[in-house]
Amino acid sequence: MKNLTRWILSLFAHKDQHASLRKFKFFEALNPYELFLLQKLMHKREFRKGEQLFGEKNPLELIYFIESGEIEVKGKLQPHGAVVVGKRQHLGLIDMYHEQIRSSSAEVIKDCVLWAVSKHDFEKYLLQNPQAGIKILREVCSYLSNFAFALCEQIEIKA
Repeated sequence: MKNLTRWILSLFAHKDQHASLRKFKFFEALNPYELFLLQKLMHKREFRKGEQLFGEKNPLELIYFIESGEIEVKGKLQPHGAVVVGKRQHLGLIDMYHEQIRSSSAEVIKDCVLWAVSKHDFEKYLLQNPQAGIKILREVCSYLSNFAFALCEQIEIKA
């Protein structure tokens, strides 16, 4: 009830305070209240060029959603050595569902603004909000399917 009251009051304060989260494919189907609850768990962070977000084999603690900037990712899921990820992309979802450790390293190559959420908080959100969880997990499944097929194509081209 407390969250519902806060959400209703927030409607009067800002027109669409969750617009930046809605731009991510994983969250675009969420209703305003689901976005409100999710945003309460997320933290906006800024990183400068040259900073390392995480290293390969580090424990998976945070999932990042990139609002702006670019990050170079190197690891075993990049058959050509490295890939650059940027605006409206994410880091950590694949690792979240595999071994709970980072499969790659990530370094900022263009100043970034990121939304970060702890793995624990994100999983708790999915469990406590099943309707939102289904919407997000549907997008995660779609992403993983597309990622797998794209990776197969890259490997075939390389061979």
